[in-house]
Amino acid sequence: PSDVAIEVIVVLHLALAGAFMYAYARVLSLSRLASVAAAIAFMFSGFLSSRAIWFTPAIAACAWAPLALLSVERILADRKPGVWVVPLGIAVAMPVLAGWLQVWVYMMLALGLYSALHLLADLRRGEPRAVLRSAALLLGGAVLGFCLSAVQFLPSLELHQLSERSTITTEEAMMFLNSRLGLLASATNPTPGHPRLIYLGVATLVLLPLSLLSAQRTVRLVSLWCVLIVGAGLALAASSSLHTIFSSIP
Repeated sequence: PSDVAIEVIVVLHLALAGAFMYAYARVLSLSRLASVAAAIAFMFSGFLSSRAIWFTPAIAACAWAPLALLSVERILADRKPGVWVVPLGIAVAMPVLAGWLQVWVYMMLALGLYSALHLLADLRRGEPRAVLRSAALLLGGAVLGFCLSAVQFLPSLELHQLSERSTITTEEAMMFLNSRLGLLASATNPTPGHPRLIYLGVATLVLLPLSLLSAQRTVRLVSLWCVLIVGAGLALAASSSLHTIFSSIP
């Protein structure tokens, strides 16, 4: 029955989101306790919690982001990186098959930035061959993901071109945003009720700047902070000239 299927989708993908985030955090050399905290913060963030109420494709799309990041890390670090091309391809394909290209676009932007910063760090260490091999494997994972999802991707692209959002103006976007709470206020508002889309939890926001005090100031830390800053910038893009640039992306 449809109602049972929807409940299964929600529970299964929330569990996958937590498991993938835990595994990714462990790859980043976090302790088990810290990895559990990361998994909980991701599983029960305002975005996933609010979407669990009514919009299951969002959860089915977002749950695969940590697996994509995990696959990138393994491709760049493992002695047998080719094994992780398949998980990367699956993580790239599943958000498309879930039926929500919007999250897929954001995920590809984050993965692209994250991977590029890692590759640049390897290039600065004087490892051009390793960089080329890693770049080829990452590209292979992206191509595999497109191939796996092509049956859904192409019709979805056509559907999006027919959507009202394809013609939205900057003024209309501003009207929509102005009806929401501010970015910071929404992220820190713990009032019970319908969850805020970007609520992360007070503990998460308190712990976030402490990462800058880490003794291991690696490229991973820099990459994650860059993804955070760029993501926040795009979230605010509608109130700046960035919206014109961002809206030109197909």
